[in-house]
Amino acid sequence: MRYASAMRSPRFWLWLHRLGYVTTALMVLELLAIGGGLIYGQFAGYRQLQQERAATRTVEGPLTSNPDSYILFPDAPPPFAGLPPLVALSGDGIRATIQPSFGLAHYRVAMWQPAGAGPAQGVLIIEHRGDERGVDRRPFALPRATYADVLAKIDHWAANWPGSGGDYCCDGTAIGFERVSGPRVLSGSGNCSDHYDALKRLLLQIVRRYAAGKDLPTEDDWTLYPPAPGTGQAPATG
Repeated sequence: MRYASAMRSPRFWLWLHRLGYVTTALMVLELLAIGGGLIYGQFAGYRQLQQERAATRTVEGPLTSNPDSYILFPDAPPPFAGLPPLVALSGDGIRATIQPSFGLAHYRVAMWQPAGAGPAQGVLIIEHRGDERGVDRRPFALPRATYADVLAKIDHWAANWPGSGGDYCCDGTAIGFERVSGPRVLSGSGNCSDHYDALKRLLLQIVRRYAAGKDLPTEDDWTLYPPAPGTGQAPATG
């Protein structure tokens, strides 16, 4: 009887309505929090995508002209150390730095077409990073037609490349390049996108053919592994 009497009390219904209002308000706040979190996550993902594209896009000017470059970071060594400067490439050439996360060496390569009827010229810098540290410099030459075909492919790939959101890898093989053609210089850097993988493979084909040596990469991603014990050959990977 006391319970039924309480239910008929106006005070009871007042507090019941208040409880309903509070519950509704809490539900609204929870929905707003969830919606805000989703919006923030979308915004953060978009901002990260834009940063990755800015770091890996092709830009006008040398590599240092892009402050967001993937391969430039504080205290990093000069990316093209030992290679001819851009002004020495006769207005038609390319420089590249290739930096595998693992293995025994980093590589830098330049190719250019001197004026006249002779072959194209190149130089390969091998920076040994294993127990036997040091730097080797290997000049090489390649036919004009081969050089022209390689640079035509690079020009096609590099032109107006907007960058990629899939180029950030914990490991992989980072690459940076500078392409000079007359007064124009294009540059870019990245790691594991199909775009930069194609450039790395193309340059590796040239180096393996025209700058051959035992200290060249054993893997198609430019990684140089040490010989397997007792074989003198690089161990099988993958």
